[in-house]
Amino acid sequence: RIVESLQVTGREAQETISYFLSKLRNIINELFLIYQRKTYFYYILNRDKYKWLIDQFIKEEFWVFTLNHDVLIEMLCIDYKIPLNEGDSQTVQIPMSNLNMEECIDFGKIDATEKDVDKLNYLKNTKGINILKIHGGLNEFFQGDEKTGRHRMIFNYHKFESSLNYLNALESFIHTPHYYINERPPNIESEICVSDFDGVLQFMQPSILTGSKKYHKTISQNHREEKIELFSSGLTKIDELYIIGYSFADKHINNRISHAMHLNDKLKVLVVNPTSQKQELFEPFDYNARVRYCNTSFPVWADYEKTGKWDSEFSKTIHELTDTVRKPLIASIKENIMK
Repeated sequence: RIVESLQVTGREAQETISYFLSKLRNIINELFLIYQRKTYFYYILNRDKYKWLIDQFIKEEFWVFTLNHDVLIEMLCIDYKIPLNEGDSQTVQIPMSNLNMEECIDFGKIDATEKDVDKLNYLKNTKGINILKIHGGLNEFFQGDEKTGRHRMIFNYHKFESSLNYLNALESFIHTPHYYINERPPNIESEICVSDFDGVLQFMQPSILTGSKKYHKTISQNHREEKIELFSSGLTKIDELYIIGYSFADKHINNRISHAMHLNDKLKVLVVNPTSQKQELFEPFDYNARVRYCNTSFPVWADYEKTGKWDSEFSKTIHELTDTVRKPLIASIKENIMK
């Protein structure tokens, strides 16, 4: 935040800040990938509860708006054969590299400038999950610009038989060079270099948004803020909003939720969070049980929804796992980054 806010003059100073921020973004992306890999066992431990809960909710389309960057929903849908759509209307391929044109990688392609969920290829009136990663995700990349057409490219999950295979393939795509010049990959910060089928160098940018300037804090439409507009558009499709593990620290998110509740007096909210306290933004809507709070972790709440009773032993196990796993995991991530 401090670096982003620096007021500097001169090309050299601006380029230095740009270089520093690009390096920092690379580290942050790698952190998220390492965390995803290291917590896979935790996903395996809890996925049956996610599966049961989703089965209870997805009578028709079920919307997931997430601020996380992980691929947990994709993994769950692969493992349990649940229909999933991220709005992509077509599948495109890129060569594995300009040295290997016969092997290809599949991506879903989305118009990145679209702001209305009805104009994207989301599931409608059918059982399945629609997902929107408001701050970007590990499996999502940007390609192109305003002149050539800007698109979101989704690392395609359809052909994978297991979540582990998908995670391995995604990690391989991010870490493996896909373009070579004189048999060496170019080193370009914050870009993934790929080839088209003519052997021409193309660029893909990781979609994860970081820093203090992800979005404006007003509800006005701003340039390159299409995802937050898609979020607002998606909120008009629902009458129940479950908020899980969110700290309410993003004003651009809070404003859209509050605005949606003003527009739809039938919209109800349940907040699931171990440290959840009453939020000021919900004060105008705290009537007729429109806002409820559940002060526990998601797996414990999901288990209660399934059994109709609180399992104190399961809750204790979850807390113990959090305590015993968190510190070694952070230490492991730091070690990997230092390497």
